[in-house]
Amino acid sequence: MYILGLSYDIDAAACLVKDGVPLAASAEERFSKIKHDRGFPNQAIKFCLGREGIKMEDLEWAAMGWNPSIHLKPLLWRQSSRVRHHAEYLYAVPNMLFQHFSERPRDRVTEQVHHFEDGRTLRTAYVEHHLCHAAWSFVSPFEDCAILTIDGFGEDTSTMLSQCVGNKIEVLQQTKRPHSLGSLYAAITQYLGFKPNQDEGTVMSLAAMAEPKFVDDFREMCRLNEDDGTFELDLTYFSYFQEDTDRVSPKFVEKYGPVRKWEDEITDHHMSVAASLQVVFEETYMGMLRNLHKRTGHKQVVVAGGVALNCVANGRILEQTPFEDIFIPPASGDDGTSTGAALYLYHHHLDNPRTGKVFKRASLGWDVTDDEAKELIDVSVRRHHKIDAADTPRVAARLLAKDRIVGWCQGQAEFGPRALGNRSIMANPGNLDLKDQLNATIKFRLWFRPFAPSMLADHVGELFQNGVVSPFMLLAFTVKPEWRERVIGILHTDDTARVQTVTPDENERYHAVIEHFHKLTGKPIILNTSLNVRGEPIANTAKDAMACFDSTAMDYLFLGNYVLCKPQADCIADLEEAIKGDPQ
Repeated sequence: MYILGLSYDIDAAACLVKDGVPLAASAEERFSKIKHDRGFPNQAIKFCLGREGIKMEDLEWAAMGWNPSIHLKPLLWRQSSRVRHHAEYLYAVPNMLFQHFSERPRDRVTEQVHHFEDGRTLRTAYVEHHLCHAAWSFVSPFEDCAILTIDGFGEDTSTMLSQCVGNKIEVLQQTKRPHSLGSLYAAITQYLGFKPNQDEGTVMSLAAMAEPKFVDDFREMCRLNEDDGTFELDLTYFSYFQEDTDRVSPKFVEKYGPVRKWEDEITDHHMSVAASLQVVFEETYMGMLRNLHKRTGHKQVVVAGGVALNCVANGRILEQTPFEDIFIPPASGDDGTSTGAALYLYHHHLDNPRTGKVFKRASLGWDVTDDEAKELIDVSVRRHHKIDAADTPRVAARLLAKDRIVGWCQGQAEFGPRALGNRSIMANPGNLDLKDQLNATIKFRLWFRPFAPSMLADHVGELFQNGVVSPFMLLAFTVKPEWRERVIGILHTDDTARVQTVTPDENERYHAVIEHFHKLTGKPIILNTSLNVRGEPIANTAKDAMACFDSTAMDYLFLGNYVLCKPQADCIADLEEAIKGDPQ
């Protein structure tokens, strides 16, 4: 059974699932080049169908990661009793019929079926948003587990506590909008001069730069009830739930000063606001998780939703809650609801059993092949070499050991916001100058933004305190003191790093690069950042990767088994030496 999952708002995306197994997935932004594209994912749909070689007619279902039926309420009868266009019958009729129920029922899934005259059908299911986030549990390593989904909001819900047992999800508790940790974080992101629903990671990084001087104030703004795991915001400080472009209220500005503009200096005050937000956010996050454990008794937990991209908080879960194991999907934001909608429909709604297949690889996107790379290279004037497939990781590692910055575009693009070794820029983690060079001449990012590492999974405990496997780069850990100077390029101000662990089973070629680098340098870890510049989506095709290479100070770009080289004489010499096999 083929099901096409859709996300159609922030981070529009499509995912093709067959018999409960995700086969292809991509955010629309990878094709449109519009960061966080909110348009209908036509190009992503075309890619997913083409990847499997099927047509729209071959689908059993389409599943959407939002249920608009939840928005239908008797209060909207004025908008339903007289339609402006006959297409409005699609929502006006059920909205009017709902009023004839003694109590308004909540439909978790809404089905829509079009029967065409040639006998074909289009079946569409609209699945409640947070259930789509929760449905990643069906491809987690856990047969039974607790689930926390947390974001800005989906329909009328900002947070959901639930549990997965077999192929069913049981909802335990929901927190309703406007009380929302995601909206709180987005509001402060805007106050600090950054883009809400996009730059929250920047605020998380900024939070490590100062003391949380306002933490008591923020605890009053966001009050956690430890007894039942709920929280409540003091809405007098915010206006995001009103028709207002400013997300914080005049009361907040009166207390903390004017909203920072992008071009304004970032002061200690701004850093302290970010730090206070992060502390209270983490306290609330951990409090909900502790309550969820008390309710369910499960040892394993799945966390999803846009807020689950806060890797600093995620890294504290196993330390500060009773949970013993955690799964966070790579596309934990709204792009991932495309996958979740299809999984929920297949397993819970249609009652199909779990497949037993665990989601281990995020590489579900566009596949860059040697043929695609060769076609581009043949019409270019860029210096390049073709390398044997077995030697490609070894050559890349030798260049990294020479403190070169290396682009790495291999196989299928990752699904989600993290580059995990298929669309990456790599560097030596022990060189602080390379970090500054990456920020200034390649990524064009703010100076305080840290870079993340990728490392051999079986060495994570050697380098990091309380380090555990983290295949999707969604957990941050503290670097052990004896390693801090050796990996200073991936070290944040608070001595932490957002870690990706790599095994041969997850990404054989990328693992080989790190393994060769380990042999050359004694460090089982490299610096890894996404193959793009600030404000642009991660590279998708070979053409995208080549454009990024041409517009930045990257030294080399590996496209499959081809390597492109900048024309400087020292770059050429280092590449020729690396290909010959002399690591010195």
